[in-house]
Amino acid sequence: MEDLAEEFSGVLLPDRRLVRRWQSTFDAVRKDPSKSFPLLLASDAELEGAYRLLNNERVTFEAVHRAHAQCTAQRCRKAGSVVVDHDTTSIETPHAHPSEVGYLNTGCSGYQAHFSLAVGVELNRAPIPYGVLSAQVEFRSEPPASRAAKKSTQTKSAASTARSKTKSYLRWQRGIEASAELLGDDIDVIHVADREADSYPLFCTVLQLRHGCVFRIRNDRRARLADDEIEHDWSLLSEIASGLQGQCERMVPLSKRGDKGPPVQRKIHPPREARGALLQYSASRVELKRPHYAPASLPDTLELWLVRAWEPNPPQGERAVEWLLLTTEACETTDDILRVVDLYRARWMIEDFNKALKTGCLIQERQFESRHALLNSLALFLPIAVHLLWLRTCAREAPDAPATTAFTPLQLTILGQFSARKMPAQPSVLDAFLALAKLGGHITNNGWPGWQVLGRAYVILMEKAAT
Repeated sequence: MEDLAEEFSGVLLPDRRLVRRWQSTFDAVRKDPSKSFPLLLASDAELEGAYRLLNNERVTFEAVHRAHAQCTAQRCRKAGSVVVDHDTTSIETPHAHPSEVGYLNTGCSGYQAHFSLAVGVELNRAPIPYGVLSAQVEFRSEPPASRAAKKSTQTKSAASTARSKTKSYLRWQRGIEASAELLGDDIDVIHVADREADSYPLFCTVLQLRHGCVFRIRNDRRARLADDEIEHDWSLLSEIASGLQGQCERMVPLSKRGDKGPPVQRKIHPPREARGALLQYSASRVELKRPHYAPASLPDTLELWLVRAWEPNPPQGERAVEWLLLTTEACETTDDILRVVDLYRARWMIEDFNKALKTGCLIQERQFESRHALLNSLALFLPIAVHLLWLRTCAREAPDAPATTAFTPLQLTILGQFSARKMPAQPSVLDAFLALAKLGGHITNNGWPGWQVLGRAYVILMEKAAT
């Protein structure tokens, strides 16, 4: 994604004038995604034209996002293989009334956005974001229930609760199916997701598409060891995992985790300090039994691989780390197991993408009051967030790669001429990235440059490239 200029070149709208207005608005916004529209557009006429464009009923979120999704699919097909990270994030809309955009679980106005982010993952190379293949939005028309109301509904049976949780997989299914439609058949695809994607019907969908997946386990479902010679009794995945012996180990850095967020999330992800953890890994092929509430049209059983990663000796006072993953990928060797673990660890890319969208592009501070304009502005900023993430990822994860893998020759010339940081004759990605950060006023002793510094530097670079 060295150049964003062509990202919406294929956008299809009912009127050519709308296409031209969309492209000119995007050209203005991409020069400084951290600024408000009044500061980005040169005249009142351009500002009014942009507002009318985003509110125009003939300009839809689906139409404009599809142009970026198609560019993303082209990059994926060129690579030949892709990992698709799936995740849902909450986007607050403080300038819009909940009656227009809905409610979040916190009671604030906003909506849920579910993204399917295409990522390039190769052996001994850092993951690289390609773009957003699918973007879904969900609006909640009613405010969250009070604690008393929640308690009154806790008498539901376990089966009905399980059915309710299983329905949440539909977001992931739509994202997976939309990605498959764009990517076609001649590409290797592996879907990666956290606990909410752990659904028997979703595993069936992935296998039917002939894709791969790595999902973290949420449901301790009925299963047994898959063995052609001995038919084991049904037990639980947790029981099977506890019996697995470590086949390899690796030191893994754990990031700091604060105590903010809703109580449910703090219970699942308790606070911790940053530390290194020595994890052990093991895997076994398992057979899953179809849940009784799943449609009878689905297979009675599925064979997948269970991967366990755990910390046998955590520091005193710290909760031991443990991941249980279900995957379609064979884990017959140590290298196979570590590959699956690395595929799951690539999921952090979509977490950073959400930060780039919210902090780098300030998507939550856009002062639109209608649902239609908010969604069109989201479509406008999605490729910009991917581009910012791509630049920072290249510098952090592949610092020694040639600078030409992340910057165009013109951009490198500008950085060499105008940045206070001198670059070598054959600069690396890190050399060019630090020169870019310096252009935005970054002070080296302040650590790794943040999204706001990168936003300023990106503006200056774009302005000088345009002159």
